[in-house]
Amino acid sequence: MNSVSTIIFLSGIKFGERDFERFGIDLLKQNKFHVEIWDISRVIYSSRVENVALPDEINAGEIRRFTTKKEVLAALDEHSSGTLFICLFELNYRTFPVYRKLSRPGYSYAVLYINPFPIPLHYYSAGEKYAHYFKRITEISPLHFVTTLVNKLLLRYSHTLGIRPATLCLLGGTKSIDFLNTSIDDNTKKVWMHSLDYDIYLQELEKPEEPKEELGVFIEAYFPSDPDRYYHEHTAVFNPDAKYYHDLRKFFSYLETTAYVRIVIAEHPKKHPDLNIADYGNREGICGQTAHLIRKSRLVLSHDSNAVNYAILFKKPIIFLTTRENDKTSNGQNIHAIAERLGKQVLFIDDPLDKDFKGELSVDEKKYAAYIREYLKNSPENIPSWQIFADYVKKNL
Repeated sequence: MNSVSTIIFLSGIKFGERDFERFGIDLLKQNKFHVEIWDISRVIYSSRVENVALPDEINAGEIRRFTTKKEVLAALDEHSSGTLFICLFELNYRTFPVYRKLSRPGYSYAVLYINPFPIPLHYYSAGEKYAHYFKRITEISPLHFVTTLVNKLLLRYSHTLGIRPATLCLLGGTKSIDFLNTSIDDNTKKVWMHSLDYDIYLQELEKPEEPKEELGVFIEAYFPSDPDRYYHEHTAVFNPDAKYYHDLRKFFSYLETTAYVRIVIAEHPKKHPDLNIADYGNREGICGQTAHLIRKSRLVLSHDSNAVNYAILFKKPIIFLTTRENDKTSNGQNIHAIAERLGKQVLFIDDPLDKDFKGELSVDEKKYAAYIREYLKNSPENIPSWQIFADYVKKNL
């Protein structure tokens, strides 16, 4: 292939200003690459995308949007030589035509797995794994079962269906390789980068350190109207009601009294400003400063947000929260998964508030360090992820 001069991100979900920064668009341009963002979410998810409204959606001048598969495949024909495509979606029956086109001679493409999230440890047990699968089968619709099976078969037999393994596989921590759901082989070059949160951590370290405050930072999970849930119509998620917010406010008040902290809300970055902060007892809500708030805090409270990575990087105590109802959903399983890795308990906010927090207000530095290595960063470089990527492409492609 000719030397790579163009990088095209193929996004299966809507792309916002926050994504523009997290995916290093300006940094890649500074490295003399021509960069484009193609939004093919309408092609993959059809009309469901119309329900997704981002508060920081990019205007039409900075992104190329597609509405049909035919348009996407025709556009790919314009860019076979000198272009590296980065696929921000998995291989499945919806994306199969795109991967098949990229598998033709002359194309180069990368797959991205730099933000893995733990799965519950007991899922590694064969018995538990198959019991989980059987339970899922009985709960989902026949159509969902069929599409899930088709996707598994597509991945397993992709090499016989005209799918060429990726040119590059972009990875974060050592566990990233366990979560692949696209095709790679021994010829796929592995580029070890960082999680996207680690890049924001590096940016935060460049700022002058402020005095620590007696803050407890609650990372808002944004259950009620997270736009991403519209992409996954069959996923069981927690839908909080008035009782959830009542229990959460009660828990916050208890913690403020017993741990002598002031709770602030690190608002979800995709949250729309018209949503009601009164749900949290009119506590201060701050958007777009999660890493900064956590850096100067004394402790962090979370459900299953990836933003808990900042607490791990800054070595802050974490209190994991859930409810009895949420514990039955995939959200609940995710909370237990990350808590297990860090040696933490999960506290139920709808249980009696006679809790001893001493164990949760500590940090197991060995477990934190292992988590960083496994889930956030395996590269020895301490520079931004997309600079690692740019350096690799300029040297090797």
